[in-house]
Amino acid sequence: MERILLNQLKGESRQFDDCVKAMGGIDTFCSSSFWGIAAAKGLMGPREDVICKHDAGYITLMKNVYPDGLRVLEPLEAMWGLGASVIGDEKESGLVLVELLDSLGDSWDALVLTGFEKASFHFRSIVQALSKDYKLQLGAEVGRHQASLTKGFDDYWSKRPRQHRKNLRQIEKNMPFDVVDGSKLSLEEAITKIIDVERRSWKGIERVGIEASQLIDFYKAMLRMMWPLGMVELLFVKDGLWDVGFILGAVFNRIYRGLQFAYDANYRTYGLGHYCQWMQLQRLSRDVDVYDLGTEGLDYKKKWSDTVVRTINLHVFR
Repeated sequence: MERILLNQLKGESRQFDDCVKAMGGIDTFCSSSFWGIAAAKGLMGPREDVICKHDAGYITLMKNVYPDGLRVLEPLEAMWGLGASVIGDEKESGLVLVELLDSLGDSWDALVLTGFEKASFHFRSIVQALSKDYKLQLGAEVGRHQASLTKGFDDYWSKRPRQHRKNLRQIEKNMPFDVVDGSKLSLEEAITKIIDVERRSWKGIERVGIEASQLIDFYKAMLRMMWPLGMVELLFVKDGLWDVGFILGAVFNRIYRGLQFAYDANYRTYGLGHYCQWMQLQRLSRDVDVYDLGTEGLDYKKKWSDTVVRTINLHVFR
């Protein structure tokens, strides 16, 4: 086991992500280096790196000292609790985690693990390893809407609600605007256009979008890592030269993860949100197996998904 820093982990992102891809029973996209490192740098604030690599994988934790003095070891991204922090061989990782915790002595009070499906062998192995010396408590579950694209777009689309399909056919028939591939732009130009559209959307008007909610640094950091690798999928809807909508996502391990979409509030009657998703999925259906819409809570996601996949939080105490 070797302790490393966050910047060193970034330098080993390819090896790290290969370990993530080989795992099952986790939130794969949000366990990737792109999501976790971007969150640690652009979202979570100052914390102490508690990261190690070993022969079977990686453990990626950060120590956060809260105002009441509680010292918590938590994931790289601890805002939503989506990604897994114990990455690698499912038999060895739990034992290495115990070794790491023991080496830290009394410098921590609690550990939060996220991103594992409760029934997965990996999660059960971690619980078994930890339960000998530590107190464990199950925390909240996090649900993500997903849909299968393994049989292609037509099969996926045939399973959507009938009224939903009818509405999209009408939206397409009446759509007067062009859709262009934004991933061909420079990254900085793409970010400028995304922010410009969002400022004119209901999210921007109500100040709940990525710019006003302090998520912009997180998204910029993630896009800067993914953009050179061709992972980002970005479409703009254009009224002439005017950008009136966009949809942003990324593909990792044949999973398309939707990240953001928005449209000019003055164009709300055109159904641009649904239209953007429909166009994006048709483009990507040959290259992806899963459409991950992210966390549950918004009704529109039910129309686009087949199921809700749940991961569990685990709280560990000395």
